[in-house]
Amino acid sequence: MLKKITLQELTFVDRFGYRITIETDQHRPVKLIDEADDQIYDLQPLS
Repeated sequence: MLKKITLQELTFVDRFGYRITIETDQHRPVKLIDEADDQIYDLQPLS
């Protein structure tokens, strides 16, 4: 379920209640935060 959407953040809540958040620098996604695994992943462009 979509929980929050702003220019800097997109947050979903999964069926177990954990959040998955994608943070941006207003131009592209830069970070994925997985609350279920307690992990933060830095995102890099492919090219």
